Amino acid sequence: MRTYGTAVENKTVTRYLDALCDAFLLYKVQRYEIKGKGLLQTLNKYYLVDPCFRKVRLKREMAKDISHWLENMVYFELLRRNKEVYIGKINNLEVDFVVTDHDGYTSYYQVAWTTMQPETLERELASLRTIKDSNPKYLLTTDIDLNPVYDGIRKLNVADWLMQSNDNK
Repeated sequence: MRTYGTAVENKTVTRYLDALCDAFLLYKVQRYEIKGKGLLQTLNKYYLVDPCFRKVRLKREMAKDISHWLENMVYFELLRRNKEVYIGKINNLEVDFVVTDHDGYTSYYQVAWTTMQPETLERELASLRTIKDSNPKYLLTTDIDLNPVYDGIRKLNVADWLMQSNDNK
């Protein structure tokens, strides 16, 4: 890996990421192969405990990354609700979260700031539609509508979802 003209070994980057996780500044989330029902060894994803770290480092407006911040917030809420959380992979698509509760029940979550544009809605639904099991599938957005259902996928307002009790989703 090259950074500002300096070569950095992958092992070094991994050690830094592990140190940031050990310090609870980052949380590492493993990828889960939905079809094969197993964890993947590569392509982990990381979530920041405090989004201001990114703002300070990148020196840009947080509004440009608002969808990432929403996904970050949903991730930590799922952890707060005592769920096991993974990043899903099915074919060449990504599911934001594959969630397992303590009883072994699985559900899937896709997070988007808004899906009011038809092409955005279709893109966000695509990975969930590819999953052929009967586990619950949710699309969380900031949109305010009447909680529609698309092919069994429930679209929920993220604020309403956040206010639900831990037992309900």
